[in-house]
Amino acid sequence: MGPYFHFRRPQKPNTSTPRSTRVGTLGGSTPRGFAAFFHSLPPPSNATGTLSPSQKCFRFFARDQGNFFSSHGPEARDLAARFYSTQTVVRSQGGLSSLSISRKLFASRVLPSLMASGAAVEIWEQAAGEGSEQEEWFVARAGRPGDTRALEDVMLAFSGQGASQAEQEASSLIGTGVTMAVLVQEGGAGRGAVFGVAVANTSFRTLALGELEDAGDPKTLESLVVQLAPLKRALLSADALLSHLGLLPEGSGEIGGAGGDGEDGWEVSLLKPEHLLQYDAAAARVVVGGRGCEGGLWLGRRRGGGRRLFARLRGSLHASSTQFARPQPFDGGRPSPADRWLQAPLLAPAAIRDRQSIVSLLRSDPSLLSALHECYGASSLTGRGTVFRGTPDLERTAQRFLSLPTSSSSSPARPRVGLRDLLEVYTAALTLGRLSDALSSLADATCPALDALLRLPLARVVAALARFQALVEEVVDVDRLVSTHGREVAVKPSFDPLLLSLRDQMEALTRRMEDTARRASKDLYGQAKDADKRVKLDWSAVHQHHLRVTKKDQRALKESGASLQIQTLSVQKHGQLFTTPSLKELSRRWAAHQAEYLQVQEALVAQAVSVGRSYVKQMQRGGRLLAAIDVFLSLAQVANELNWCPPTLLDDKDGTRRELHITQLRHPVVEAALPSAADFIPNDVHLSAASPIRDPPSQGSCLSLVTGPNCGGKSTYIRSVGIAVLLAQVGACVPATAMEWTLIDKVLCRVGASDNQLQGVSTFMAEMLETHALLAAATPRSLVIVDELGRGTSTFDGFGLAWAVAERLANSTAMQCRTLFATHFHELCDMEQALPPGRVQNLHFSAETPASHPATAASSDLVLTYRVRPGPCDRSFGVHVARLAKFPEEIVREAAARVEALQAGGLRALTSEQQARLAEKKRAWEDEEEGRLKRARAAARARQRKAVEALAALPSLEDVALGEALEGVVALVEANVK
Repeated sequence: MGPYFHFRRPQKPNTSTPRSTRVGTLGGSTPRGFAAFFHSLPPPSNATGTLSPSQKCFRFFARDQGNFFSSHGPEARDLAARFYSTQTVVRSQGGLSSLSISRKLFASRVLPSLMASGAAVEIWEQAAGEGSEQEEWFVARAGRPGDTRALEDVMLAFSGQGASQAEQEASSLIGTGVTMAVLVQEGGAGRGAVFGVAVANTSFRTLALGELEDAGDPKTLESLVVQLAPLKRALLSADALLSHLGLLPEGSGEIGGAGGDGEDGWEVSLLKPEHLLQYDAAAARVVVGGRGCEGGLWLGRRRGGGRRLFARLRGSLHASSTQFARPQPFDGGRPSPADRWLQAPLLAPAAIRDRQSIVSLLRSDPSLLSALHECYGASSLTGRGTVFRGTPDLERTAQRFLSLPTSSSSSPARPRVGLRDLLEVYTAALTLGRLSDALSSLADATCPALDALLRLPLARVVAALARFQALVEEVVDVDRLVSTHGREVAVKPSFDPLLLSLRDQMEALTRRMEDTARRASKDLYGQAKDADKRVKLDWSAVHQHHLRVTKKDQRALKESGASLQIQTLSVQKHGQLFTTPSLKELSRRWAAHQAEYLQVQEALVAQAVSVGRSYVKQMQRGGRLLAAIDVFLSLAQVANELNWCPPTLLDDKDGTRRELHITQLRHPVVEAALPSAADFIPNDVHLSAASPIRDPPSQGSCLSLVTGPNCGGKSTYIRSVGIAVLLAQVGACVPATAMEWTLIDKVLCRVGASDNQLQGVSTFMAEMLETHALLAAATPRSLVIVDELGRGTSTFDGFGLAWAVAERLANSTAMQCRTLFATHFHELCDMEQALPPGRVQNLHFSAETPASHPATAASSDLVLTYRVRPGPCDRSFGVHVARLAKFPEEIVREAAARVEALQAGGLRALTSEQQARLAEKKRAWEDEEEGRLKRARAAARARQRKAVEALAALPSLEDVALGEALEGVVALVEANVK
């Protein structure tokens, strides 16, 4: 039976780029001709927009109707190194380096990776020249970071439910094609600059606006870049804006398409919805103009609440990459919901407590947690059996629906949304319904936050998608879908009378073809066993319907084939393919009915997709709810499995209370890397800003100086505090037994540094630049983490800088922020006595040496306890760590002797053997120095004698003129100087 039920997407030519963009003709299509054409191409500036000098543009040429693509020149070698890790795949054609890339690799990996790296892309296609047999090349599609609309049909080609995980993640890059513009407007007297920020995403049709008046914080914009991760950024001053736009936006009204009806589905979020924000609106004009939105947009006032762009815990670009280990998206793909939460922790106490209450509820009810986990499992269609595994990504599916043109758009239709996309939404709707049923079993008073954030919004989305589910069940051929386990999707024949009639005719023709196969089998093998089953009816795209016999039955076919009018189609190793005149006619009629069937089905699918597009808002809301519930389940499960505790957020109404107390804190990544969780040694943390009005005084100080041996646990300790704060303000549990804290607005880290030779920045300079940014951004509510400041310069300079920075963080009235300061400068420990009480506390990680722990003296000279204790540490044990690293013993002994000499202030603490060795080295150095001086004196005396002799040989002044005599003396002096 042939595949009449297959839905085949028609291949239509892309006409999004006018033919006026054709810039070259390749005559004869020879390799040398194409090479000459390629070298004659102009710079890539028209189609892709203006490129910066450092931005690359990759040109690809579609071959074989887009089944593969070619790249040429230096770009081909670059791509070969990136994606093949070898240059053997590069071929020389007509003297031009060429690389062929399959369509699947191009769409799923090459394009997303280039977009993520900030490169521009041009895709060239060729069409028959008018009036000639030559072929013209033209730019069919072009994209750049932040504007991937022209490339969506290529990148989304492999993003359906049948795509692999890598292809799904790669196609999601379109969802992160975020463009961000920042307008800097200088303020007047007594007022700082105003930042207007606009963030646009044409794929999801969202435009977020925000205005920041507090320009004294240089970390705010950096934090926004970290959280939003835009692929394209623009920073404009007022003059640059006027030159770009010509005028500022004006007027009021909604943001929408050309007709003003909002048909394009754009959403707007304003930080201050009560009045027109001229600065962020101007930035939005730049974003929209730069992305070339179809139909145009105008900006104005929109009432109603919006997403607060700046209501998030702020960090830094450096800190975002060093907080903790987490898997990175494939080739710059869209981050997971958990990553988005971790990149933008909360600053609102009510929002933090709401998330905490939901996580605590899920932790306390294992049956509910298990039931919700099961809701994300296999999905069944109308109770007839399992169809799909897992839950599709509704946000990505909604993105494909949004890519369809609107009724007012003049762009051509892109037929990449079909029945399978409708089924993905249907499957997700089933999951949403199961989640809603599971949550509805709880009493309303159990958790108000659960009602507000999950249960009520979920019920509204499920109710809105109920009609969509009915549409899918009415349109889709459920019987065929279930029988093939979800592999084949088709419109239900009974949905349309013409479709049903065609299906009946095709089935009747199929039965007649099966009768033909049985008759041919009896004619060929009438006396044999199972004679009516030896000839099989098959279908292929090459031969259509045909008959097949196995290799062992080919003899009878050769003996009786002529009398039966058999036509051999192909002889293969597994058998012979043949047909008959009657079967060929039946197959021709069947193919004609199938073509008509597909045409009618495509029209019905287009109508169903058009109706489904009206549910995009519900899809987006449902996708966000699915992601949020997934994160809540993950947080609850991790907390139960790893024995994490819920933190307690303390009230701070007047803004003067700054507390951070953690009991038995652990580093989650280090703990997970150990063979057993019991092997990790937890520690306590107590930080509290000094306040004379608090009674009783709080435990701890605002700055903790952490000293101790190398590899003793200092860095792990201070970084675990940053991770705990991050998790707490996400709303998650923390790896500890108890935690109390007041709200923290920023986590600022100065951990590690590396040089940048291209920019002429040394390691120490990079460290100083990061410290400067940290001091400029720190506020009294910040958490500052500093690890070994001042290592890259001399001991005295490093100590002085470390003291000054620590004192400013702990003692400045504008800061006094909670700080963890790890150092090897033990002299810093005197700061505890130098500053007022409650400002600085000394902590150290203890270690035991053979003198205090003789039981281990045979195996090691140092035993690290990884336990933090109060008070300073007077040793770093660097020599012991060198011995643990298997340094040569003579180096270790020499280093130990030098350390002892420096600590003793001379040779008093050295043994007689050590003193003799040092004295011998000193005598050898003195002898060498004395010999060098003797040789230098001898050389000087020889030059003097030579000069005297030369002077004596000069003629007297009576014989030569005075000038000639002076010239001789000058020449003599210069010779001796040289």
